[in-house]
Amino acid sequence: MNSDWRPNSKCLPLCLLASLGALCDSVVNPAFLRASPPVASYVFPAGGQRGTTVAVRVGGLFLHDRCGFALSGPGVTAPPTLTRTPRIWFEGPVIPLPDSQQAEDYPADVAGRIKLAPDAAVGPRKGYLFTSQGAAGGLVFVVGELPEVVEKEADGEPIPERVTLPVTANGRVFPRDDLDLWEFPLPAGQTVTATAVGKAINSPAALRLDILDAAGRVVAEQLDVAPPGADAAARFTAPAAGVYRVRVADARGQGGPAHVYRLTITTGLSAEPRPADGLKESADAAATHAAPVALTGRIGSPGAAAAWKLTLTKGKRTTFDLVARRAGSPLCGVLTVTDAAGKELAKAEPADATADPTLTFTAPADGTYTVRVAERFRSRGGPAFTYRLKVTPDAAPGVTLKLPVDGNSKLPADALSVPRGGAVKLKVSVGRTGGFTGPVELTAEGLPPGLTAKSVTVPPNQSAGELTIQADATAVVRPARVAISARAGDVKVEPLEVYATAAVPTPFKLVDEYVMTSAPRGEIYRRTYRVQRDAGFAGPVRVSLADRQARHLQGVTGPTVEVPAGRDVFDYPAYLPPWMELGRTCRVCVQATGVVKDADGTEHPVVFSSTGQNQQMIVVVGPGRLGLELGRGSVRGGGEVRLPVTVTRGRDLTGPVVVEAVVPPHWSGATAEKLTIPAGSGAGELVLRFAPGAGPFNQPLTVRATLAAGRTPVVAEAALDVVAP
Repeated sequence: MNSDWRPNSKCLPLCLLASLGALCDSVVNPAFLRASPPVASYVFPAGGQRGTTVAVRVGGLFLHDRCGFALSGPGVTAPPTLTRTPRIWFEGPVIPLPDSQQAEDYPADVAGRIKLAPDAAVGPRKGYLFTSQGAAGGLVFVVGELPEVVEKEADGEPIPERVTLPVTANGRVFPRDDLDLWEFPLPAGQTVTATAVGKAINSPAALRLDILDAAGRVVAEQLDVAPPGADAAARFTAPAAGVYRVRVADARGQGGPAHVYRLTITTGLSAEPRPADGLKESADAAATHAAPVALTGRIGSPGAAAAWKLTLTKGKRTTFDLVARRAGSPLCGVLTVTDAAGKELAKAEPADATADPTLTFTAPADGTYTVRVAERFRSRGGPAFTYRLKVTPDAAPGVTLKLPVDGNSKLPADALSVPRGGAVKLKVSVGRTGGFTGPVELTAEGLPPGLTAKSVTVPPNQSAGELTIQADATAVVRPARVAISARAGDVKVEPLEVYATAAVPTPFKLVDEYVMTSAPRGEIYRRTYRVQRDAGFAGPVRVSLADRQARHLQGVTGPTVEVPAGRDVFDYPAYLPPWMELGRTCRVCVQATGVVKDADGTEHPVVFSSTGQNQQMIVVVGPGRLGLELGRGSVRGGGEVRLPVTVTRGRDLTGPVVVEAVVPPHWSGATAEKLTIPAGSGAGELVLRFAPGAGPFNQPLTVRATLAAGRTPVVAEAALDVVAP
């Protein structure tokens, strides 16, 4: 685990912050209330094959130029610091009202490389980010055992990516309505299984899978029930040799940079993710097993049954839970327990043939017992009739600890930010099992310098306690792994692990009054703001578009504006693209960053962001003042093409217009000369050239016209479809 990041006297602005909301009931320095809630959004790719090194980008809100990073568990080596990398953004389709009025996050990206040891345990690792304003959890990175590939992301219609099976493909449903196609050849009679994981890696995607042939026809739809740990699955047996594709989409038509997924495609009947129950796995039907264990097999032919031997203890209850229908198997399971003489002692089969049986059995004597798995209907069976039998003993007296769920990640809130001079209350739920009813003492151990917490006792009649963690006014900003431990008499309690750090308040904010106006699209709109600095802070601040917006931006962009020390009032320019929806009310939000210095010279980047109405740029979008028309709506992408263009200037516009083609960055072999239409003229020809093999033409080419009108360039755009020659 890597956690040696900390601020230094020459650090540039850092990255992610951590959310306080789910973790704490705070008593804080009032200035800290202006600090933006930190959020970690995603890791992409969300995993890698052990024995490899994986380049990742980590996204989150309110990022600066660098941040600390850590991954849990042995066998993974993460860089202690991640650095800013250019944000990848695909705008996607125009979102009409009222959907465009919804709040939207625009994560910024930092990057690094994760090294996975050849013997690293397969499974998920938790990821954390650190800055001077806190710690953020909620990231998940998976160590896999199959070869892995990462999507070559490109805007526009989906471009199939060829993979070799078996494989785990890492992708994103990005932008909205995105479709991904993973392509592979199959011989006749070959079965392929695909499973997609999203929720387990903290992705908001509602994944949907189907399988297509080379002509785009659906040959297999998503299974009704996905395997444990997966969001979606599909299975298909090729009737003829050929090329087939797994198509990945969001079932709701949503998408974004955080909509990451892991798609495992294997030849055969199973591509199940490893269940997260931690049970030892076995497929050895000849051995004698002991609980807890998970036994996997199949009812390979009609009338067959599987027999598993287990050593059980007199008077101890054991639960047998068959997972088949829940995992997409057609098996209608029946469980039977017999003694060494073959006498039936217990049996379970669900009344509903679409459910799985569960059986609880108490052994009458020490010895070896047999549990049989069979198909309810003797005429059914075959290679697809797979199952997983979970065998678990009743719990001994014990205590379990649980953290609250983070409001952003929906995962346990295990990253704690304590404001300097303030305190947070960490709620810990206490579960008593196996008949234990005594008190439980909670303690926070390993807190970083400047943070303290007194132990608390949870009485027998209560199920939760609160640890109050306090930070000195000058506490060092140094993330640390903290053990939340418990004492409960002679009962051994597994501690919880959280990250905790002191957090620096933000000593400034942006203020102004409510303003609502209108502005034409295709131009820059400016709004005046004022920086209000607290006593003791007189430094410069940098203002940019906020990572968290009150509404979808619909393509609005803006620069970073430096507000120097000694200056309070400034204008922020936001560009309203020419394709924005007319009549739409923009609510553009900005954020400000600055640097706070400790007495020893240590610098702490801090951020202020607000979606309050007084801080918004509220603009009703009006018609643009420059028009652009193309002589043709589409052209063939071969050789030289001369495209007639016409521009119309508003009554108050004069001067030359520059017309250019904006070629998508993933295209090759396409170029265009800039065209200048002189003042007083309204027409010209834009010359496009396409080399042999140019493309792929999976999205329109943008033709852009610009008229320089003082401080505010005026822009118009039109889309040109390019088809293969």
